[in-house]
Amino acid sequence: MGNSVELIKKYLQPIYVETGCSAGDGILKASEAGAELLFGIEPNTEVHFTCLKKTKHLNFHHFDGTSERHINTVVLEIDKKNERAIFFLDAHKVGCCKGETYPLKYELAAIRKARRKDHIVMIDDVRLFGMELPDTKEEVEERLRKINVGYKIVCENSDTNEKDILVAYL
Repeated sequence: MGNSVELIKKYLQPIYVETGCSAGDGILKASEAGAELLFGIEPNTEVHFTCLKKTKHLNFHHFDGTSERHINTVVLEIDKKNERAIFFLDAHKVGCCKGETYPLKYELAAIRKARRKDHIVMIDDVRLFGMELPDTKEEVEERLRKINVGYKIVCENSDTNEKDILVAYL
C-alpha cells in the first residue's frame, strides 16, 4: 500500500515525489507531514482525475502517464529548485515486468542524473523484490549506491507490511 505520515516526517524534505501515486493518498500524507511542493505520476487516467480532485487545494503537480515518460521532467523541475526531495517510488505493478517495462530502473536512472545526490529515495514493496519484481534487494541497493555511494540503506515499515519500504538517505 504505501507510506505513512510518520515515515514521511522522519525523512521530511521540502519536495515530495510519488510515482504510481494512485488516487493521491500518499500525496495527502506528504502534505500533512509538511512537504511543501508535491509531484505525482500516475498512468491510470481515471485514477489520475480522482487524484486531482482530492489534491486540488495543494501545491501539487500531477502527470498523467508513466513514470518512464515523466520522471526526467520531474527531476529537471526539482533541479531548478535546488532543494532536496523525497522520491517515493511505487509505479510498478504487482506481477509486472514479464514483457512489460519495469519503471524502477528508469526512475533510479533519472534520479542518478539529478544535480543533487542527496535526495531521499524510498522504494515500496521490498517483499516482492526477486519474486514478483525482477530485481533483488541487493541489485536495487547497488543501483542506489550508484546515485550516492554514501547512502545509508534501511527498510522501514509501510502502512500495511513490516520492513517493506527501502529507504536510502544521508
